[in-house]
Amino acid sequence: MGFDSGEGLPTTRDVRDLHYVWPAGSFQMDWPALEKRLAGRAQLILGNISETGSDWQPPADAPLGAVLFDLDLYTSTRDALPLLTKSNVLPRVWCYFDDIFGDNPEMALTDFIGEGAAVREFNDHPDRSILRDNVSPARIFDGMMSEAWHQKMYIYHRLSHPQYEICLSEDMHQLRLIA
Repeated sequence: MGFDSGEGLPTTRDVRDLHYVWPAGSFQMDWPALEKRLAGRAQLILGNISETGSDWQPPADAPLGAVLFDLDLYTSTRDALPLLTKSNVLPRVWCYFDDIFGDNPEMALTDFIGEGAAVREFNDHPDRSILRDNVSPARIFDGMMSEAWHQKMYIYHRLSHPQYEICLSEDMHQLRLIA
């Protein structure tokens, strides 16, 4: 499942959208070429996420468990984050933010512009948090070079989810005394 305007980045008036890096119209889609490559259950919803995301619900047989945010702009990311609050969303959801930081010096990303600002504002709610994943990259990629994308992985925690506190481990976490 994917969302895209199909028209490239939208025109906005919010300075947090980093138009000095990504001007409006950037990343226009070649819909006929892309449509030929979509296979199986892949689906693309075309339109501005602020409009198309409000009516979308995760399918009953496929709860939302991972989201790759490649929206570039503060406003687009802000408008997409409510997808995480829909029904049929797992209590913890893997999130990837491609532009939460980068090596492009003119971006100078902080928590007050771009994707970082949208995440910071979304977290201003007692029921939810999107937090950087500080454990999995070290565990999953142990012994391998850390890639930049590992640092862009976050986990959404929906604290009020009815299954949030169900223990995921079968281990009793008991430390044994050594004589």
